[in-house]
Amino acid sequence: MKIQIKNRWDDSVIFECEANSIKLAVKLAIEANANLSSADLSYADLSSASLSSANLSFASLSFANLSSADLSYADLRYANLRNADLRYADLRYAKQKIVSICALKFILNVTPELVFIGCLKLTHEKAMKFTLKAAKKEGLHKQEFTELRTMYLAARKIVLKETPTLKVLEKEEIEK
Repeated sequence: MKIQIKNRWDDSVIFECEANSIKLAVKLAIEANANLSSADLSYADLSSASLSSANLSFASLSFANLSSADLSYADLRYANLRNADLRYADLRYAKQKIVSICALKFILNVTPELVFIGCLKLTHEKAMKFTLKAAKKEGLHKQEFTELRTMYLAARKIVLKETPTLKVLEKEEIEK
């Protein structure tokens, strides 16, 4: 089947190939050194895809399944990651200045210095200590808190270009 990867802004074709999935088409595009900057990959199933070193700056990855994807060294600057599934994604050394995720009641914005959960402003140290009790005060349920924490840790990897090194809270501490 013929698959086209298009520019999110003007709908022009960035890359075209014969493939049986968008995941394979993206793999072929990367192997061909195609510039996927500004690509529209929203809703794409890219789970477990090897996207290492890909230029995805300004790309739309909203609602994309990026779980377990290798995004190490990928350029994600200004990429739209809204509602993207980043669980277990390898984001080491990915380039990104700010990550905004609009997946819950609140927008989660993560910068190198601060974390914003809706209107709540936290340092990374305080965000790592953000508990279920504190989340409930902000109107989040346990499931939403769990999802928020997972998304924060993934966004933190991107923005800080490292795996979190602060103490990971034990289950009992989180549920306080």
